[in-house]
Amino acid sequence: MKKRIIFVILGLVVVIAVLAAVKGLQIRAMIKNGKSFVPQPEIVTLAVVKADSWTSDAIATAAVIPPQAARAEESSPLSITLEEYSYPYPVSYLPLVIEGQELRMAYMDVLPKGTGNGKTVILLHGKNFFGSYWKDTIAVLADNGYRVVIPDQIGFGKSSKP
Repeated sequence: MKKRIIFVILGLVVVIAVLAAVKGLQIRAMIKNGKSFVPQPEIVTLAVVKADSWTSDAIATAAVIPPQAARAEESSPLSITLEEYSYPYPVSYLPLVIEGQELRMAYMDVLPKGTGNGKTVILLHGKNFFGSYWKDTIAVLADNGYRVVIPDQIGFGKSSKP
């Protein structure tokens, strides 16, 4: 009985080792060809097909259910002022001089749709965010007659980073 269990376990270990080696070769080939690799989980189903006390035969099989093919997106680095990143509304710049440094603060000035109500809302983002974060809120406010001004605070988004 112990021999059969050991045989089954060794068989499964060999199958898993072969699968890992094949996957490793695929990853190395992707990297060699300049493609990015994003690890994807795989489901490995192991099943003992035959192992009973009447026979010394024990057969183990493994089936690999591959994940859906991951498509690597080509990406390029963004500049420090996010010129490559599109905002949901046109961006303007306010030139500033702060402590002798010439800076510029990016902002969106979104006019109300239809007849405005004469009110303006200023939306300020928190740290690690920027003005385009508010895109859904801007749309709701503009649809309801508000002029919406959204600055990228200095040090964030499209504004200068002193």
